Amino acid sequence: MFLSRRTLSPTMGVSVLICLVAGLVLSYGQARGQSTSVPDNNDIHFKEDIFNRANAAFQNGQWDQALELTERLANAPTAPGREHTHFRVRSRSLRAVIYAGQLEGRWELAEAYDAGARKGTNPQSKELYEHGQSENLEAAGRAVLGLAYTAHQFTAGGVIGKRVPLDTVYPSVTGPADWAGLARIREGNNLESQQQEGMMEDSLRKGMDDALAEIVSGDRAKARKVLGKGPIYIDGVHLALFLAAHLADGAAVFNRQHEHDPAKLQKVCEQGKETLKAAQNLLKAKPDEQKEKQVQDLQDRFNTILKNG
Repeated sequence: MFLSRRTLSPTMGVSVLICLVAGLVLSYGQARGQSTSVPDNNDIHFKEDIFNRANAAFQNGQWDQALELTERLANAPTAPGREHTHFRVRSRSLRAVIYAGQLEGRWELAEAYDAGARKGTNPQSKELYEHGQSENLEAAGRAVLGLAYTAHQFTAGGVIGKRVPLDTVYPSVTGPADWAGLARIREGNNLESQQQEGMMEDSLRKGMDDALAEIVSGDRAKARKVLGKGPIYIDGVHLALFLAAHLADGAAVFNRQHEHDPAKLQKVCEQGKETLKAAQNLLKAKPDEQKEKQVQDLQDRFNTILKNG
């Protein structure tokens, strides 16, 4: 499955990544026995209703349902003058937040379970911890692949909007700011299955809170305040940096210490680089020394990830 740079151009390689990611995301939805899209309907009121339902799901912590509802909206073809493009971009920005939050939450749990498995002495608990590590690592992988696909949708052709709308509401139940649950897992303490489920929910909520704070360039309080006033607009360079930074974080799922999938590792990193090109194109028109440095730092980071495998 590995695609050599000698046989594919960088642009073609990224295109193959998108096909792979789209297939994996769709396969995941089908494997769960759920519809991965809503019925096709070009009526603007229908699309508005679907988007509002997705926002309600997001507010209630039903992350997968929000992704399912926005899938067709996010994949709507370009059609100048068509109202559905309004919901297409908004669906993509919501999905970016969800995937980033899921990635952060699941990755933190996977690392905690790995540490706990090495510290625990009870064989039964050790098995439970190893299962928890594997399950969360797999979920983090799905999230980073979904984020890579969303990043491609935003930055295809090296272009991203100067200002991108984020039209959502803050979750009604937030995650813990200082979470003691992770420390308990890292120490290898015995856990009941109900405790595990609760910790997973806390971790995902915390991930969403952190993603929202990051995308509005602030903290939880700022995110709650600005989102409470209605749709906001995210600077295109900031969004590209947000996407690329989380792709760099998520690429670790596929390195030799974890899933060891060189093909996915390479493709996630390539998409990260393509996303940074979109940021660079905006910065040509409006230079910003600090953001240019962030772009360069992330480019170096992707190169190091690829070098180390």
